[in-house]
Amino acid sequence: RREPLVVADPDKPPKHEQQSDRWIHQKQAAAAFLKDRRGILEMATGTGKTRTALSILNELGERGLVDTTVVSAYGTDLLDQWYKELVKHSGIPVYRAYEQHREAQAFLNSPRGAVLLTARTNLAEVLPRLDPAVFTKALLICDEVHGMGSPALVAALTGKLQRFAYRLGLSATPERTYDADGNRFIEDEIGPVIFRFGLEEAIQRGILCEFDYAPLPYALSDDDKAAVRQAIKRYHAKARAGETAPIEALYRDIARVRKLSQEKIAPFQAY
Repeated sequence: RREPLVVADPDKPPKHEQQSDRWIHQKQAAAAFLKDRRGILEMATGTGKTRTALSILNELGERGLVDTTVVSAYGTDLLDQWYKELVKHSGIPVYRAYEQHREAQAFLNSPRGAVLLTARTNLAEVLPRLDPAVFTKALLICDEVHGMGSPALVAALTGKLQRFAYRLGLSATPERTYDADGNRFIEDEIGPVIFRFGLEEAIQRGILCEFDYAPLPYALSDDDKAAVRQAIKRYHAKARAGETAPIEALYRDIARVRKLSQEKIAPFQAY
């Protein structure tokens, strides 16, 4: 039988243009970084942070501005994912330094024209051994950049990341709650947020699906309340002893009690 005639909407762009427009934020994010040379791309999970970072890496390489790259992340699964993407989309030799992979020295022997993919905990060991001349044409990529603000990494890396000519941070949630020192370190060493593409924009553009947010109320147990009181006592005891005790440390301890409370389980099961 005859198919119904479909008339194109003159006000609606062709489908291929719609698809292109859907991901235009990746080009905008890359342009923002190429302009500023340092900073954080705050992009919702699933909107292409890794792909955007790879396009930046390739663009800087094509322009002759970068010939050495260090990519840091946390967790074997994420690092393995990065390795697959780097091999597939960069065409640059990739050395790995995490878990069973021990290729840092091979990278240090010949860093130009190569990428080092490493756990962020290895940065303090690797960076001091990197030829200082390399940093003038080097790119640092820190995935899940909020994790770089941990006290241990702040102590080990302060002043060491600024040597990279280009510093790129990636995260859906770059700000560390109750950690002014960690946030300050991230901004000083890597840069401020220079581009944002959040959940609401991603949903409106059809990249992510809509979802319902359903808060489930609960009350702390007596043991939880006792743990909070203990955290407060420890904080004041350290202060009386003259130890450095930022109030953010107390907030984190209390937040940890709430995070791990068993009282959340019953409301969740009921839901």
